[in-house]
Amino acid sequence: MTAGSPLTPPILHPFLLFLSPALSGFRYGFRVRFTHAVLIYLLHSPSRRHRREGGGGPLAPLGRPLRAAWSHGYNLAKFALLYKTLLVILRGRTNSDGGWRGRPERNWHAAVAGAAGGFLVWGDGSEANVQILLYLFGRVALACYRAARVGAGKACADSAASACSPYAVRVSPPVSARAASAAIWGAVMYLFERWPQHLQRGLRSSMNEIYRADDTLRD
Repeated sequence: MTAGSPLTPPILHPFLLFLSPALSGFRYGFRVRFTHAVLIYLLHSPSRRHRREGGGGPLAPLGRPLRAAWSHGYNLAKFALLYKTLLVILRGRTNSDGGWRGRPERNWHAAVAGAAGGFLVWGDGSEANVQILLYLFGRVALACYRAARVGAGKACADSAASACSPYAVRVSPPVSARAASAAIWGAVMYLFERWPQHLQRGLRSSMNEIYRADDTLRD
């Protein structure tokens, strides 16, 4: 039974609004991170494997990739769940037709929800999260450049102004990392909700997979 299936009881739609993005976030994060972690292990750890010569069993080399994949998937699920929850709270009500949609009622809702999720979920200053922030910072800058070419540059720049330097992520993790994370995630969610066409195609595709997972909900 899927969210968009006519067999889905309408009473479940509010729960699916939160559950679908969270599950999609976990699935996407686990898949991408596991593939990357296995590749990195194979490329950079051959001597360790030879030294151990099977120590720990044949599945031992998968331990670290599995832990990294689980952590990334879990963080994306938490962020998606928190983001959708805050959008509903900021709306303060359901749609006028009684339906449930996980879209922001105002553009600034996306920025606030994204910033809160970035601060709480991605702001611990860990190496993996810093890499994610640097990746998103480049995409935010590129999206703002593209938006500027079609006359939306001022609003785009204002939405991402506080994410001015990715290097701030490395300074004083308890404060600066969380502030930078909030700024970058707030900016990228704002751009995704308002100008998705200006985001890099790969990033836009992954965000559609996660944050549009509830689009099939129907009353």
